[in-house]
Amino acid sequence: RNDGSETGISLTNISDPDSIMTVDIETRPQYGYAVAYDEMGMSLYGFGNSEESDKWSGVSFEAEESGYLTEIDFGVRYPMNWTVYVYDSFNGTSPGTLMESISGSSDRNDWVTVPVNSIPIDGGQDFFVAVKFESETYPISFDNAGALSGRSYYSTDGTYFDDILSAYGDANIRAKISSDAFVGIDLVATVPHNVALFHNYPNPFNPTTNINFHVETSHTTSLQIYDINGRIVDILIQDKIKPGLHQIKWDGTEFASGIYFAKLRSGEKVKTQKIMLLK
Repeated sequence: RNDGSETGISLTNISDPDSIMTVDIETRPQYGYAVAYDEMGMSLYGFGNSEESDKWSGVSFEAEESGYLTEIDFGVRYPMNWTVYVYDSFNGTSPGTLMESISGSSDRNDWVTVPVNSIPIDGGQDFFVAVKFESETYPISFDNAGALSGRSYYSTDGTYFDDILSAYGDANIRAKISSDAFVGIDLVATVPHNVALFHNYPNPFNPTTNINFHVETSHTTSLQIYDINGRIVDILIQDKIKPGLHQIKWDGTEFASGIYFAKLRSGEKVKTQKIMLLK
């Protein structure tokens, strides 16, 4: 832009003025990660009580890296009205300062994705997300099969939260944190000069995700997907590639839900990232 700010779009190879002009348009790809503690997804059970009253579930999140909170995902068990609240902190019983709230409704049993107004989040920062379900019985969707994280909470007034939910499972609430990086002519100023394997995006994902990585020199490079037992389940790259930033898509359609690991090996250097497929 004329004021020096970025649009997220790069225009190159603009042709000479004429009745028809051509231009190469390059958009800024999204990088980011999801913070999710409900690794096994939605169960068949609901948490709450038999009274038709408002009920809240909440999750205390810790950001791995700095970025912007851009989306909240949560599960709903049946058609209902809801409100999402995002707070800057949580002291174990009460949330801190409210940063944003979004209300809506759902017409079926499914995951709901709610966009958030790009709230800055620091690496290591704790923040709290609560979802209010209006006038429902046992409305809270949760994962009762995965490892307990101890980060899920329950409330009947939206002010005081109890960790009783953590004894049964992890609430189906997830946070997506995004950041941007240009590719193309600005690449040398934005990517590291070494071997790097970035967080895949989206993560968790279903059924495809983008894996971005950088290699510093031309080496025989492999990018393999391992399951949680250490078995190779897919080989995405096994070739000599040029130095620079690369992106490849992994399709998990034929694989079961769960945790996987992407392992990048270039020369003597090895990088690994945990990825989560949720169906």
